[in-house]
Amino acid sequence: MLYVSLEEPRSATERQLHETVTAQAWAREHRWAQVRARQEAAAKSHAQAAAGEPAALSAPIVLPTSRLAPAVAP
Repeated sequence: MLYVSLEEPRSATERQLHETVTAQAWAREHRWAQVRARQEAAAKSHAQAAAGEPAALSAPIVLPTSRLAPAVAP
């Protein structure tokens, strides 16, 4: 027969709670880091616009290609 002390389930529960709270804190910090990065990029863009500098593009502009059917040789 297996005997479990009363402290073991409590210890496991506390450990799981600690892991959950820690993971949530890391996720929250990651989200705030992303928010700060976006705010800094926006502030930089606004400062450049106020100085009359063209804003740097974060991605290249890709224009759509013609959708005409290719010519068929007779």
